[in-house]
Amino acid sequence: MLIIPGGYVKIGELPQDALIREYQEEAGITVKPGRMLGIRFSTKDWYAVFNVEYVEGEARSDHDENSEVVWMPIEDALKDETVPDLTKKLIECSVLGSGLTILPYKAKREGNFLFAKNTPDIE
Repeated sequence: MLIIPGGYVKIGELPQDALIREYQEEAGITVKPGRMLGIRFSTKDWYAVFNVEYVEGEARSDHDENSEVVWMPIEDALKDETVPDLTKKLIECSVLGSGLTILPYKAKREGNFLFAKNTPDIE
């Protein structure tokens, strides 16, 4: 499946710094954190998603947490069957605008996700 890079915040690390580190480790690129797109939370953990701006670097796999790194036009990602529905919703949030609103998300684990306003209904 094609998903966005991610990981856990280390002790003493700011979420934005963790985001920069995870993109560097997993994809070999430097990014600049932007606005928050959403937060998924459950009894196990919290998952914050930020918009990012590409800064520099050549995308490459880390051959540990991923097998490949690809650049894909938004329209193609939204149609691609190997892109999970949640990742597609995050892409739509990035394109559509700002603000967070609580929307239920039917996941394998219990939890909720906060999405940008004007996000199409989640099925």
